[in-house]
Amino acid sequence: MSSEKVHQMPKLEWSDSFSVGIDRFDAQHKVILQYLNELYDALSGKGDQKDAVGKIVEGLIGYTLSHFQEEEVEMFRHEYPEYDAHKDMHDKLVAAAREFKTRFVVGRTSPRKLAIEIIAVLQEWLKGHILGVDKKYSAFLKQRGVN
Repeated sequence: MSSEKVHQMPKLEWSDSFSVGIDRFDAQHKVILQYLNELYDALSGKGDQKDAVGKIVEGLIGYTLSHFQEEEVEMFRHEYPEYDAHKDMHDKLVAAAREFKTRFVVGRTSPRKLAIEIIAVLQEWLKGHILGVDKKYSAFLKQRGVN
């Protein structure tokens, strides 16, 4: 994806359609969305993109791992029937995030190009995963008192 296409793509904004109805997970999804938009902003900013992208990527990866763990704990605790499949999806994104970080540290990919790739992956992830997969666990967990 070229930088021109990234600048043509609108930032993702939180809407009620993203809500899974569990306050803590909605709040966490909002933070992940904020990191994504900060990464988008870093591309259009002046100055040291490597430093800006590095800080955002580090925060995004750490926060996302923590969020996934919280979701997985609740799904496991309440014996969510699609736990294994859901966790597998999380694991695949974690592997992709680790690869992004490795590529960033090694420096073979420019911070700009890497940021563009991360934005593309995360926009699709947030739309597909939250709107599709996470919505499935929502009703199940809410019936079991998770809010």
